[in-house]
Amino acid sequence: MIYLVTVMNFMAVEFDSPQGKPKYPKLPSILFILLLVNTLIYYTFQHLYLVFVTTYTAITFYHFYLIYNLIHKAKGGGPLSQKLSRWSLISYIGSFLLWLFDMFYCELLSR
Repeated sequence: MIYLVTVMNFMAVEFDSPQGKPKYPKLPSILFILLLVNTLIYYTFQHLYLVFVTTYTAITFYHFYLIYNLIHKAKGGGPLSQKLSRWSLISYIGSFLLWLFDMFYCELLSR
């Protein structure tokens, strides 16, 4: 999940770059190193699920910020793109909150 959101963040950052001329040419290497460090940290603290949830939450909300700026502030799409983006963000946030609730209260609710 973390890798997927990181790749989507990269695509959002480099969205309007000309082909073959990225805005941040070293970004893939930096992201690879950060993901490697993140994997090592998560592997070390895998008994603390909150480490994963915190990391995933942080990069997901950064993705929301990037998409909001790309579609709504920069007017990167027409009215339909903006409406679809808004509804997808709302549904993702709602699903994300339900997922968090399930992760933290699943055992309590299943008794």
